[in-house]
Amino acid sequence: MDSMQIIYILDIFGTFIFAITGALRGIEKRLDLFGVLVLSFLTAVGGGTIRDILLNRIPFYFQNEFYIIPIIAGILFTLVFKRIGNYKDAIIYLDAVGLGVFSVIGFNKAYDEVNIGFLGSTVCGLITGIGGGIIRESLVREIPLVFRKEVYATASLAGLFLLYFLKRVGLQDEISTWLSILLIFFVRTISYRFNINLPVIRTK
Repeated sequence: MDSMQIIYILDIFGTFIFAITGALRGIEKRLDLFGVLVLSFLTAVGGGTIRDILLNRIPFYFQNEFYIIPIIAGILFTLVFKRIGNYKDAIIYLDAVGLGVFSVIGFNKAYDEVNIGFLGSTVCGLITGIGGGIIRESLVREIPLVFRKEVYATASLAGLFLLYFLKRVGLQDEISTWLSILLIFFVRTISYRFNINLPVIRTK
């Protein structure tokens, strides 16, 4: 299995995961069925849409309508299992998976496919990773995690810096991809688990 196939599979998986987080948040906020559907869809494709616009591309789900399947699957999965577990913890951990997968995919698309440099690829990776979550939280009138004291965008950046370093030293793409996703996931979840936060700027 080559790196392009792995990226595509991860993209489908990340879309499924972010669709779940959007649906969970919609249920938590007591939205109606249409609201849950819209929130789930925008969470799943929001970051990738912004990335593709920046790269002057047609949004990925217009080119490959198969992406609607993991979104629908994520919504159905959430509706079936919505009474299982703690919503807050579920969103945090699933979101960490999606953050890692989408951040790395966004970087790879810009760096490997469009041949953009480190800075532009990092911006694309970060936007792909955090864009859907920002849209999700904004629509339900919550301050997005990336703007709070929690370690969120920082986790994405840590993984993207690692990814760039591993690419430069010539490590196999599949290994670089997985190591970077795991780093993002662990930084995000460990900081949440042990309440490690960034400093908050105070006026007094």
